[in-house]
Amino acid sequence: MQVKLEDEIHKHLPNYEFYVEVLKNLEALQFKKQDFLDAWEKRKSLLTNEDNPDLAMKQLYDFSLIGCYSPGGGGGGAEYVFKYKDKRSTFNENASQFRVHSGFKDVLGLRKYVRSE
Repeated sequence: MQVKLEDEIHKHLPNYEFYVEVLKNLEALQFKKQDFLDAWEKRKSLLTNEDNPDLAMKQLYDFSLIGCYSPGGGGGGAEYVFKYKDKRSTFNENASQFRVHSGFKDVLGLRKYVRSE
């Protein structure tokens, strides 16, 4: 299944492997945008000048590798929104938190649930 998914993503997102390396550097499922930007800087040597962290996050969202935190109202209901669950959803670059889809935890070697401060 993973190979099939990778083949499909790579057709639409040629730099997929590089973006995944950035996710690996996060070391956790849950992260903030600044964590992604810091991991991006660490892996910058793998990327081209045309690569952009904001666009990469949007593309990772579009393929449901990451989801955006959506706070609930007064009665709760906070959740992480993934594109595959709601095709009409759009990437929220201003979300307070993001999460790597749990199906990629082992593949990416993410050992922690939350990135330590």
